Parts: sequence; structure tokens; C-alpha cells
Amino acid sequence: MSLLALELFPARRGMASSCQSFLQIGLNAVTAGLTAPLLWGSAFSLASGMALFAMAGLLVWLIWLRLPAARR
Repeated sequence: MSLLALELFPARRGMASSCQSFLQIGLNAVTAGLTAPLLWGSAFSLASGMALFAMAGLLVWLIWLRLPAARR
């Protein structure tokens, strides 16, 4: 995904990389800040949350693979 994002702006790869990093770290911080307090009660709830996020990531990846190459 990183390489695909950098290919969109070949003349400004540094800027594209910086923007991608900023968004990735920012979204991770917001997601962790919102979900950690909800799942903090027990080890089981933390493990369940991690499993749900892993399944969501797998689902999004499988959907992305089914997209036609022109829409990627």
C-alpha cells in the first residue's frame, strides 16, 4: 500500500511518505485511545478486541484483492 501511495506522486515522494506516515500514526493513536479504555477490563476482552481488529483487517484486504485493477 505504501508503494501504491508513493506512485501517485512520483515528483513528491518525500511529501507523500510524510503524509502517509502522519495519517497512519494519527489513526492508530485515535483508534487505540478510543478502544483501549473499552477493552481494558480483562485479558479476554483485550484478546477479543485484537482478534476482531485482525479479522477486520483480513476482510478489508480480501475485499481489496477482489477489486478490479483499474479501481485500485
